[in-house]
Amino acid sequence: MTATVGTQGMLLVAGANGMTVYTFNKDVANSGTSDCTGACITRWPALTIPAGSTPAGGSGVTGTLGTITRADDGSTQVTYNGLPLYFFSGDAAPGDANGIYAGWSAVKP
Repeated sequence: MTATVGTQGMLLVAGANGMTVYTFNKDVANSGTSDCTGACITRWPALTIPAGSTPAGGSGVTGTLGTITRADDGSTQVTYNGLPLYFFSGDAAPGDANGIYAGWSAVKP
């Protein structure tokens, strides 16, 4: 779903917990893979859903939701317009957007 997040404006947030989601600029849209592994995935946990589930967009979500199967652990990671989605370990509560760094972007609908 979408929510207004601080001074960042309207961003995509996970419906289950309201946390901001991010994309990684090293990921390639529609490649079916994530470039964030090892220490990266510890700091930037993947937005995952149970295997066999289909992500659904709430109010304000205009892009295409899909999934990939992560090569490192076999989990099902949600994608937005073909790019894998992540949380940031430094975000403590809904409305936080501390994960906007070089190479990382909060997702705008």
